[in-house]
Amino acid sequence: ISDCYLVKFSSPEGCEVPEQREVCLIPGESTVLEVPIRGGETSCTIRIDLYSESDQTIRETAEVFVNVGLPDIGLEDVSVDPIIGEPGEIVSIKLLVKNYGSVAIGPEERAKLELLLEDSSISWDIPSLAPGEEREFTYTYRLPVEEGEIVTGLARVSCVGEKNLANNEKKMEMKVRGIWNIGSERVRVGECLKIGDLEIAVLEVDQYGGRARIGVENGESFDEWIELGEEVEIDLKRGVKLYLEVDDIEILPYQPFGGGEVRLKIKVSEEKLFYSELEENESFSKKSAVGIDYNLVLRHLEEDRAEVLLEGEEVSFTVELEKGDVYEDEGIEMGLITTSEEKAKLAVYVVPFFSEDVSPGACELFPSDMDRDGIPDLYDSCPMEPGSWEYMGCPPPGEIPEEGEPQIEGEIQVDKTQASEGEEISVEVVLTNRGSGRAEEVESRANLPPGLEVIGGSDYWTGSIDPGESVSYTYKVRGTREGTYTIQNVVFYKEKGVERSFLTPPVTVEINPAGGVMIFGNKRIEPSLVYLGDSAQVKITVRNGGEGTAKSVRIKDECPQDFDIQGNPSKYIEELAPGQSTSLTYFLIPKAPGEYLIPDAEVSYLEDGIYKTMRLRGESILVVGTPELRIIKEVTSNEGKEVSEEFEVSLKLKNEGNDSAFEVVVRDEIPDGIVEESGLKYIFKRIDEIKPGEEKTISYRLKVVDPKEEYELGPAEVVFKDRAGKEFRQESNTLTVRYKARGWIWLLLLLIAIILLGILIAIDQDRKRKGKKGIFESIRSRSRRKSRREGAREILVPKVLAGG
Repeated sequence: ISDCYLVKFSSPEGCEVPEQREVCLIPGESTVLEVPIRGGETSCTIRIDLYSESDQTIRETAEVFVNVGLPDIGLEDVSVDPIIGEPGEIVSIKLLVKNYGSVAIGPEERAKLELLLEDSSISWDIPSLAPGEEREFTYTYRLPVEEGEIVTGLARVSCVGEKNLANNEKKMEMKVRGIWNIGSERVRVGECLKIGDLEIAVLEVDQYGGRARIGVENGESFDEWIELGEEVEIDLKRGVKLYLEVDDIEILPYQPFGGGEVRLKIKVSEEKLFYSELEENESFSKKSAVGIDYNLVLRHLEEDRAEVLLEGEEVSFTVELEKGDVYEDEGIEMGLITTSEEKAKLAVYVVPFFSEDVSPGACELFPSDMDRDGIPDLYDSCPMEPGSWEYMGCPPPGEIPEEGEPQIEGEIQVDKTQASEGEEISVEVVLTNRGSGRAEEVESRANLPPGLEVIGGSDYWTGSIDPGESVSYTYKVRGTREGTYTIQNVVFYKEKGVERSFLTPPVTVEINPAGGVMIFGNKRIEPSLVYLGDSAQVKITVRNGGEGTAKSVRIKDECPQDFDIQGNPSKYIEELAPGQSTSLTYFLIPKAPGEYLIPDAEVSYLEDGIYKTMRLRGESILVVGTPELRIIKEVTSNEGKEVSEEFEVSLKLKNEGNDSAFEVVVRDEIPDGIVEESGLKYIFKRIDEIKPGEEKTISYRLKVVDPKEEYELGPAEVVFKDRAGKEFRQESNTLTVRYKARGWIWLLLLLIAIILLGILIAIDQDRKRKGKKGIFESIRSRSRRKSRREGAREILVPKVLAGG
């Protein structure tokens, strides 16, 4: 059965729009309405209300901004590569800015792009941008070293005169590979849990409940006592780690010696399953570290978009990914890294999960013959020594043979990225087989540019690498002349007889003149978000990484006028020897909320009688105050709390805080029996910003459609955010109003009575002219007869009314 809706359009600011459109849809159906809009000389907002024709209530309300002749800058795209990285890995953040408007953006619009991360920020000025023009900005960021940490960020653009803010901000998220909490389960002695081909068994508990003996089988056996509250780390295949904690032990009654129940907390490290380039309709199969088989198929490939099918024992889904996207579902994360005309590079991470069809119970490690209580008789059925799998009544399962293809990845690490001419640099090469097959005839050799030479160790290695195995070797190089160089290794290996090769990711090193001064430094502000009343620490660190001594070293920093300073923002030292470092710390105390770019710090020093200077880039700091909105509801008509058929209500909002309230949304529901003058059942208003001390008033007229003695106007709600995006809610007072009919109604009723009386008198006169009794005489005579019969007093009708 179809539902019909009425879509009404209105534009109070000058755009011409149709009044309404009707659309009928069956459940689950969708449609698109194309509506012509004619803009005026300025930009305008169009309001859209969706009415249900069945009950005449508004189901949805939306506002559309139409830009006519104003600048409109926005973020077209924000991407991070890789989205999921190793601890400390450097990722690339790309931001694409576009001018969506019909006019060019120039210096007078002061367009700016900002990137705010949890521990750093950067901004770019955009001096010009033509209509439709796009411009890309790139920023490199080093991920934290804490496993599992998630870094959030916000990119935003702004310019003077812009009104369409819908596409000015985009959030982003980066993640450090880490540890996942699988959950906790209660397991009795003799039972086990299963994850893929991984089995976690409770073998026995201490009679005093202080520890439990846990067995784990995944190719290599683990069998140890774990104390209550202790967490142990167990190495699985391919570098995946299992974390087990004995969270609780319960000694159950009527159980054999060593029986009981244990609550296990289970965590596991994330496993990188795939990192592969696929062509369209090409598939790739892989077995995870806990024995779960997966199959990846690239179904369709377009520019910056791919359709991917992932199948496993417990999961099967198809998903469309855009470049830089990450899909998350059921412990699986899949990201599209890059695309070309023929191939897509995908990364898939999995979190091992409990098999759905195996609850705590007997696994392959345990005998099938249980006692009547469901627990193996540990001492009667197994004459073996405690501490071995045979003690439980069955031999350990054999190693599951690995079948598949090898996948070699290489990485280079250096002990320093800057060195002087002739200084030794240690290079470590790590090769890992991420595939499921053995890699044969692996060869790795250095690919060095002119200006770098090997001075120690061998830059060549050959051998084979088993699945999940890593090998490493080290050699030493030095720079022969000043310059910036990249170090890479070229790697060859055979995959089922086919030779493959690749270059390791490059590592950049900088070679400086021998004996010179090399000054490094950075300026850090922590935290980058500070509330009024708190302070932020500014720390400037300077290090001499060269072989010469820097003399007369001076650090000088500038601070914005909107901050008070606690400490000294400058420092002078006579000399800075090679390898020596110095630091300067002071505090900024903000005076007013806002976003500020702290200027660069300047470092000057003397080398060989020549003064040299360098600047350390400043950072942005966001100062946040506390907005406090007070909302009052009142009836503004003359009657006060007594209202007639139509009356006016106002909502007064005043910011009594010390910072602006942003994205203010006011919503007021109208009680039954009353509607807004246009028929709405609620009031919805959005305000971009209310500054400290500023007052805004929202007024609207209500109409009584179902009169009753009184109505209760419930509290209006206001939702707003502070400068940092924290959300607040506030409610207004409640009003009770009494309904009072207007005085002119009584005048109208009196007028109607007089008219009726005049009509009766005219009829009476007409009857008398015709020789008949008048109406009033008839009434009087009937009254006399009735009073004589009843013995009542005669009722006289005034002569003036009888016309006599």
